[in-house]
Order: sequence, then structure tokens, then C-alpha cells
Amino acid sequence: MAQGGRGHVSRRPTVALLIESSRAYGRGLLRGIARYVRETAQWNVLHQERSLSDAAPVWLSHQACNGVIARVESPRLLEQLRRLRLPVVDVRGVLECQGIPRVLSDDGAIAVMAAEHLLDRGLRNFAFCGFGGADYSRRRQEAFCQRVSVAGYAVDLFNTTAPLRRADTQRIEAAAIASENQIRRWVKQLPTPVGMMACNDICGRMVLDACLREALRVPESVAVVGVDNDDVLCELSSPPLSSVQPDCDRIGYRAAELLARMMRGGHRVARSLYIGPTGIVTRLSTDMLAVDDRLVAESLAFIRRSRGKHLSVEHILDHLADSGLTTSRSTLERRFAEHLKRSPRDEIARVAMERACELLLGTGLPLQRIAESVGLAYSEYFIRVFKQRYGVTPGEFRRRSGR
Repeated sequence: MAQGGRGHVSRRPTVALLIESSRAYGRGLLRGIARYVRETAQWNVLHQERSLSDAAPVWLSHQACNGVIARVESPRLLEQLRRLRLPVVDVRGVLECQGIPRVLSDDGAIAVMAAEHLLDRGLRNFAFCGFGGADYSRRRQEAFCQRVSVAGYAVDLFNTTAPLRRADTQRIEAAAIASENQIRRWVKQLPTPVGMMACNDICGRMVLDACLREALRVPESVAVVGVDNDDVLCELSSPPLSSVQPDCDRIGYRAAELLARMMRGGHRVARSLYIGPTGIVTRLSTDMLAVDDRLVAESLAFIRRSRGKHLSVEHILDHLADSGLTTSRSTLERRFAEHLKRSPRDEIARVAMERACELLLGTGLPLQRIAESVGLAYSEYFIRVFKQRYGVTPGEFRRRSGR
């Protein structure tokens, strides 16, 4: 922990960070704050390891701090921060903190991205597994159901039993363990193939464990996507879990930016600022396509095997002919539109960009090599195409994911 003296406040502002580093989300926030400090500010930073539900550390009341960025999880912590009479920015959002601005993940955008990821795979059965009593789980469930409903489908719902009293995140997650047998029974009776959103990666791991115990094939029968992209949890899952990547780096950066303005005496923002996710990291838990048209299914399998590299619609037609499925380009385009509401060319581009995301996160390859791996000759064109699709450059995507 960086040190400061109570009797002397240096010209460099001293900022306390009450953010856990034990979770991928918290580490992402800290990376974003560190980037702001490195690029823009000169702060003395106070931070020590803590759990999400901890009260304010004892040292906070003895340090000459100028501001705080905190994950305000409990009324106790909120009251402790109020007594300090310092500028505070909340990056948790579970409590209504009058006078304390908040910078948060956009749970609605996260859920819509998860729904569209599953819809893109041609699925027609959908499910949501959440944690009872968790505010973020409720918001994600509502947005997921709404997006799937717009596409014309219903959603099977399951929520773990909520604690009787108001509980913090860790108690809610611990209580969910008691629902493991219920999750198994629920998953077993779902119509398949089904696309499921889990409220976070912890929940996603529980669902995958239930599928394993019930001998349900993932992703062929149950395709599962989580949230947070905690790479340790995702890779420990069997099979590895696909997950929505919140833009924690940007949330941390904007929170630091806001606190700096407040410490300079700037106007306090009363409203919450919501930041959308960067994308989905696709792993084996959703690596499937549910299409009952043999022509389209064979085309999709070929595209996925090729990963979009140097692939054209003519290549697909040649492959189909070699497989005894000779057809015209116009017929292939029509069948794709009927089943997937996109063209073969769109699918080639989509799979190529999924592969690019995997390479950006899983390797240190330079952009030119990644561009060539997905069938693009020049990194400049790759950067332009990637930004059009995801709203950020490949470099920004890699940095925000902590790579």
C-alpha cells in the first residue's frame, strides 16, 4: 500500500481504491484506473487486497486522502464513505448513493450481446440461469428475455434461491451452491438444442457442471455463455466457457477521470454513466450452429473449419459440389437468408472476426500477422473492419481485456 502522512497533503492527490483484485472484473477496473494515472494524472494511490464485501479499511480514516473510487457493496461501507466527506465515485451500483456518481457496466447491453450471440447460432430454444437476489442478474435476465422475445422466441428461466435477508454478492453466490441439484433437474428438462445465458461466469460454470453430471452434450445440446470473461474460471470449465467481456478498463478509466474532475472542484455528476461491453470471447461452450438445412449446415461447417481465411462464396460452392450438394449462388444466398438472416459473405466475415478476437486475446501476434490469419492482406484494412464491427480498434480491444 502506498503511504501518505496525515499532517501533510502533497501536491499529488492521494486516492484510495476500494476495489478487489481477486475477481477479473475488479482487476479490469484497476487496470483502467492505472492507465488514467499513467497517461493523465499524478496520484498517490492507496490500495490493498480486499474482498468485495469488506468494510472500509482501518487506515482510510487515518490517511490524508483527496478522493475514493470504490465498489460500494454494503450500506455499512456507504455510510463510512459518507463520513469522510470526500469526493467518491462508485463502480458497483448496487445501492442508491445520493450525491455519489456511478460508472457502471451496461447490463442491458451485455444481455443483448449474449442473446444475439446465441441467436446467430440458429437456436430457437433459449434459457437464462441467474442468481436470486442479485441486482445485476435481474437486469440481465430482463434484457435477455426482451431481446429473445423480439426475435419471436420464449425463454425458460431459473434463479437460485435468494437469501432470506438482503445479502451481498458473495453470500448470494455461496447460497447458489445449495441450488446445484435444482439446476441439474431444470437443465435436464429443457428442450434442446438450447442457448443459455448465465448471469456471470460463476453461474456459467455451475450450469456446465450440471450438464456434465447429466450427460448433456455442450454445446450440441446446451450452448452456454457467461459474463465477465474471467479467463481462469472460463478455462477451468468443461468445456471452456464463452463469455461476454465487460469494458472494465474503460469503466475504471472514466471513473478516474470523473474523480479527478471532482477533486479539482468540478461539477458532481448525479446520474449514472453506463459503459457497454467490448465483445464476446467465444470458447467451446457455444462453438456450434443449429441449422436443419443440410446445404446451409455443410456450408457453415466449412466456413468454421476454414476460420474465414482466404475464403469466398465460390470456395463454398466448390466445396458443396465436391460433397454432392451442387447448387447455385442464388439458392445458397436465399437459404442462408431464410435460416440465418445473413448472407454467406456475412458469415465468412463474422467467423473471421471471431477468430481475430481469439488471436488478440490468446496470443501476442502483431496485427499484420492476425490480419493475414483471417484473410486480410493489410493491417490497416483489418483495423478498419474490426472497428466497424466492434466499435474499438484491435489494439484497444486487446488492451481493455488486459492482454
